[in-house]
Amino acid sequence: MPTVCDLKVELKKKGIKGISGLNKAGLQRLLDTGKPPDKKQKPPKKKEEPPKKKEEPKMLKFKEKEKEDKFKNKSAIYLGRLKKKLEAVINDKGSTSNEKNQATNKLKELDIALTKAKQDLKEKRKKKK
Repeated sequence: MPTVCDLKVELKKKGIKGISGLNKAGLQRLLDTGKPPDKKQKPPKKKEEPPKKKEEPKMLKFKEKEKEDKFKNKSAIYLGRLKKKLEAVINDKGSTSNEKNQATNKLKELDIALTKAKQDLKEKRKKKK
């Protein structure tokens, strides 16, 4: 009975490749048939699916409404305190130019919201009387 080494030597003499990873039975079968044993079965072919419809790219939309509604239900007192904080950031020597620019842009929006909030407050007081 030949050993694994003997089987490998005979396969090399015949010029058969693909002997690595085979056990003794696989080497013997390869020597007898000249074909490597099937290690893996091929998976069944999948049915062809119909091509999917291409979706149109989604468009990016600006969220301007959210910016307007940002301070909508806030009280005038809250908006006044926020205004003071933004002014402090603008006047601070340690803040960067980008921080100052953002604060000034936000302050513009805040001023509009503050005037609306004050008008709403006056209207509510008139209704109560």
